[in-house]
Amino acid sequence: MPHISDGRRGGEADTMSRLKLVDISFFLLLIMVITAPIATDMSDLAVSASNPGLTGQGTLWRQLVYMAIFGATAFGVGMHRDLRQLQAVPPGLLLVLGYCWLSLSWAIEPDVAVRRLVLTTIVVVTLSLGLVHLGAHRAFAQLRLILGAVCLLNFSAVFALPSIGVHQADSFRAIALVGDWRGIFPEKNYTGMICAITILLFSFSRTGGAYRLSIILLSFIFLWFTNSKTSFGLTVIALAAGYLFSLYSQRDRGVVLIAACLVVLALTAYGMWHWEQIIAPLDRQDTLTGRSQIWRPLLSYIGENWLLGSGYGSFWNIGPNSPIFEYAQPGSWLTALASGHSGYLDLAAQIGIPGIILAVYALILGPFVTLLGNPVFRSRSGCLLFALMVFILGHNATETTIMDRDQFLQLMLVIVIVSVHAKSSGLAQPVGER
Repeated sequence: MPHISDGRRGGEADTMSRLKLVDISFFLLLIMVITAPIATDMSDLAVSASNPGLTGQGTLWRQLVYMAIFGATAFGVGMHRDLRQLQAVPPGLLLVLGYCWLSLSWAIEPDVAVRRLVLTTIVVVTLSLGLVHLGAHRAFAQLRLILGAVCLLNFSAVFALPSIGVHQADSFRAIALVGDWRGIFPEKNYTGMICAITILLFSFSRTGGAYRLSIILLSFIFLWFTNSKTSFGLTVIALAAGYLFSLYSQRDRGVVLIAACLVVLALTAYGMWHWEQIIAPLDRQDTLTGRSQIWRPLLSYIGENWLLGSGYGSFWNIGPNSPIFEYAQPGSWLTALASGHSGYLDLAAQIGIPGIILAVYALILGPFVTLLGNPVFRSRSGCLLFALMVFILGHNATETTIMDRDQFLQLMLVIVIVSVHAKSSGLAQPVGER
């Protein structure tokens, strides 16, 4: 009997050790993604301005660290013994990833695209495995811990090292940014987005007390001084959406879902009949701080390559073969960009209209329908997931993060999708509900 008892204790110790490994790996993954702009220091943007051949392949050490984190997570969850652990990745997300991999067969620059898609896949699978085994509660607790520390570091940078914490008149940055707070990050819009997610995470938290309220207030103050209007507006909208989500009963949510579908159909029909009037403002150069000039060539390319697109990761920042050189004037600043500042247009340009329809259904409509229609989402958890989804989807209207490697909002989107999938399908572990 003692032998059996020792074996049982040994098995429990091994399980706890593996869970601790997953916990540490997940924490390191969050830090890697959140601090990605610091590590790169926007070198791609700076160099591409003088070198159109830049391919944005990233740094080798970061790729190796991501692979190590994936390996540790896979070992911790026992994927080497049972490949069924991959059930942690939602089917819709797997389908979109599979379509992106398929698009490499017609990609303009498959070598560059493979590197980018490998990183995207590693982040998605690692997040899914870690979140399901740790539980959403633990994952969001880690995020709050890191983002709370980031909030304090941002203020320290502004007041202790203003040359770092506040935008200066750098040679490759717009003069209009001078004076905007950016904290420890290279660019104020990224900092604003970090502040916004921090506010949402702490606003819909059950615990925290005075510390929680302090972080919310400090994040709002910092967000205001970043002058990041998109993030500020979307934060207010997302908070309202999360609050409204808590007011509806299950029956009411069904009505809202039907109404939302009708609104989408009406807007689609209106767009088809009034397309020229809708895109007319894009001819103005001051529309959306220059984004209109970016979207024009994107829309033209999508219109001419609507079926397949350029292939995943094969539009922006791939060197002289980039399609942007065919749709922009020679020497135009558009040829030095790394993205089209619209997640939906960028994805449509890469994987075509069929691909973007698949992505919207699998990554957006599916989780929304589940959130609204499944009774397992209690008020607090449902509010947070709903608010995060509203912010992420709104943000991708003017920035590109969806299905884009290790972008922070891509990480948050995957966390939301996996949380919805795990809880609605019974994959969530008890540790996630403590």
